[in-house]
Amino acid sequence: MKIYEQKIAPNARRVRLFLAEKGLLDSVEFVELDLQKGENRNADFRDKNMFAKIPVLELNDGTCISESVAICRYFEALNPTPSLFGVEALEQAQIEMWQR
Repeated sequence: MKIYEQKIAPNARRVRLFLAEKGLLDSVEFVELDLQKGENRNADFRDKNMFAKIPVLELNDGTCISESVAICRYFEALNPTPSLFGVEALEQAQIEMWQR
């Protein structure tokens, strides 16, 4: 798996922090893009995310997932412990509220 990002971008940092809390940072390859140089706007990257935004998670089969919360939810589903999206209804609602 690869995550296309720019380390200083806020949404990419959200994914990195989430993976760190899960203990999964070493399970993913990070590919640094230079947004100032437009590396996110080339045809190859637009095939991964037509909106040319980061972060993007590329799975081993080539499937791409964009949007930081969607990426985090994917990793949460694969690695439910520790739960970072809440277990009980109130926890889940509060976490969703904080994210928005």
